[in-house]
Amino acid sequence: MKINMERQWPEPKDGEPRLHIKERGNSPVTPGGWISCSERMPAQDDWILIYSKHGEYMAGQVQGEYVELSDGTLSWLGNALFWIPLPEPPQEVNQ
Repeated sequence: MKINMERQWPEPKDGEPRLHIKERGNSPVTPGGWISCSERMPAQDDWILIYSKHGEYMAGQVQGEYVELSDGTLSWLGNALFWIPLPEPPQEVNQ
């Protein structure tokens, strides 16, 4: 895997640039509801979606300095740039 040394992340396999990634702004909360980790970290046991400095999205539950993912592995929150709380699961409608 080739590493982009200016940005320190792996390049996509197809060689296309990551034009969809935007630079971090000054706002701790982006218009879509994303919260900058440099401004505020999620609380213990919160269920969140994170966007990492490696361009990955991961969902799980906060466990100290980590997010426990659905497969039971841990991802260090230090790699997260932004996070957003997960919505409540849908409620079954009885008809």
